[in-house]
Amino acid sequence: VRGFPGDTVTIAGKALAPAGRGTSATLHIDDVQGGIPPVRREIALDASAPSAFAAALRLPETLPAVTRTLRLRLDDAEGKIIAARAVHVDVHAPLELRVDPAFGPGGVPELAVMLKELRGGPAKGKVRLGLKELIPGAERADLPMIDLVSDPGQSREVPGTQREIAFDLAGGEGRRTTVTFPEADLAPAKQYQVLA
Repeated sequence: VRGFPGDTVTIAGKALAPAGRGTSATLHIDDVQGGIPPVRREIALDASAPSAFAAALRLPETLPAVTRTLRLRLDDAEGKIIAARAVHVDVHAPLELRVDPAFGPGGVPELAVMLKELRGGPAKGKVRLGLKELIPGAERADLPMIDLVSDPGQSREVPGTQREIAFDLAGGEGRRTTVTFPEADLAPAKQYQVLA
């Protein structure tokens, strides 16, 4: 199952009533990570042939783009489990963001930022960007020669690099923009990380 934050997806399947007799059952759908509200639905099961069932599942707008694991369970009227299984929902980001280093006139450091709408509908909003300097020589207990490595966990924000990019894209549209940092003190020998 695939979807974007804000979408409604359908969880569907088939089940057979146990013990050779039709029965009503309760379908439980629960997100293991807890980001998707639980769903409960009463369904009727036939004993002679598998009964199809379906339930709509709303993906919250704030859901991060990750694969979610859902627990599906069918209980009979007495609360006994008829069937259970796991289902994965792939939540995709509605925007693709790509950032590449670039240099402007006079060797001024820049970022080439590419935004692309993936959902197929208009998208409007803002993206916040900033640079963090990776600190060399930060302690790493899991690596030898700790004075020669940079730990991404040890970093500091670079003043003058925080930017906000407004976007207004049509469905499927991609747009490239350049972000400059004329006030920032960026050294070629240092390592930086983009935060978006």
